[in-house]
Amino acid sequence: MSRQTLLRKIPQLDALLHEDEFQALVNDYGLAPTRTATRVILENLRQEILSAADSQLASIEISLDGLVTATKTYLRSERKNDLRPVLNATGIILHTNLGRAPLSDSAITAIIDNCRGYSNLEYDLENGCRGNRYDNINAIINKLMGSESSLVVNNNAGALLLLLDSIARGREVIVSRGELVEIGGSFRIPEIMTLSGVFLREVGTTNRTRLADYEAAIGDNTAALLKVHSSNFRIEGFTEETSLRELKELADKYDLSLIYDLGSGLIHSDIPAVLSNEPGLSPELLQLVDAVCFSGDKLLGGPQAGIILGNSTLISRLRSNPLLRALRVDKLVLSALTATLRSYQNPDLLAAEIPFYRFLTANEGEIKDRANKLLEILSQQMTDFQLVSCRGEIGAGSAPGIELASWGVGLHANDAPLPLHEIEMRLRLGEPAVVAYISNDILTFDLRCIADDNLYELAQAIANAIREG
Repeated sequence: MSRQTLLRKIPQLDALLHEDEFQALVNDYGLAPTRTATRVILENLRQEILSAADSQLASIEISLDGLVTATKTYLRSERKNDLRPVLNATGIILHTNLGRAPLSDSAITAIIDNCRGYSNLEYDLENGCRGNRYDNINAIINKLMGSESSLVVNNNAGALLLLLDSIARGREVIVSRGELVEIGGSFRIPEIMTLSGVFLREVGTTNRTRLADYEAAIGDNTAALLKVHSSNFRIEGFTEETSLRELKELADKYDLSLIYDLGSGLIHSDIPAVLSNEPGLSPELLQLVDAVCFSGDKLLGGPQAGIILGNSTLISRLRSNPLLRALRVDKLVLSALTATLRSYQNPDLLAAEIPFYRFLTANEGEIKDRANKLLEILSQQMTDFQLVSCRGEIGAGSAPGIELASWGVGLHANDAPLPLHEIEMRLRLGEPAVVAYISNDILTFDLRCIADDNLYELAQAIANAIREG
């Protein structure tokens, strides 16, 4: 076929977009992106024909199926870095890199209801005047957690930053060396303290800090004592730390503020045994500290947020700090957090309503049944998978060292038609994306965080990853 004949066979853009196959792409990706992608594919084809040697022209094919496939591949490559759903087969419930806590159905519904149009974010409907975005969530938090007042900001690092800036800017804050943690992403407590304008005063050693160490460091420029829950690591052996009650007495003695960074944010009193060593909120704790802050997307099971509890005078000072404008939460977070907190009003339904608690409290029998069901689905197409026991974890720096017994399915390297790392990569890049892990030459899919409704979807993704090539 001649070069000119091939060029004449290239379809017109508008005609191509009216084909059913391209209309399907328009439905999935939108008209403008599909038009742009199709234009690129047609131009690439034109350039390929123009630059090909005469001997190569016969190998150039122009077909509707080929153009559809090329356009779809282009569109998918354009979206490969977009935020999109992932099936979490790692067994890590609060996987930081996968977005931590999945939101509840009620939280998602609240976002849709309040954010698809207008809302009373900062409008007082009763009095017909400007309102405050924090008033409603403040009332819910105080009633649920027993605090006098509260405030919500973008995350817990922001909460600590705002607290330190408001309470101790230009002055010293004393903290144990054993609590100078790195909270992930290379962000460290000392760096946050420096940004807030306070002077860090380290006391004690990594494994032992006594009350006397704090008292010896107190001077005229000291403003506060800071205690940080070491949520993402654990020190065992020859250790000693100062209790909150001891720090409270010391703070009162020298008229200092006592701030507690609780970290993971365990607020539910009737907790599963696996969380028994995690410090949680209690009326006693709130009496001991001037302020406590924690995350919303860890053990609370809600959206990313930093929640601060304290007395009314302190919270009013935080609200008047100009820094709050840079840290404030929007209507999406407030909607999701409000719905999440309302789920706590009926603790018996937590596991049914909050995905984190549902995954955490799932027993081994339930997970094993799910794994066997997936194995049965896979066996209709592939026979090389096996039932495997797994060890998961809570994640997000919560309950370090605690393993969660679980079940899943696995594919041994000796039984795989492709290298395991190749299959694992294809799973990550597929639709839907699946994140699993390789251990002891077995590609493992932990079923703890996979819902029954997702089993067929997961099975199809696995089959596609193994078949593609």
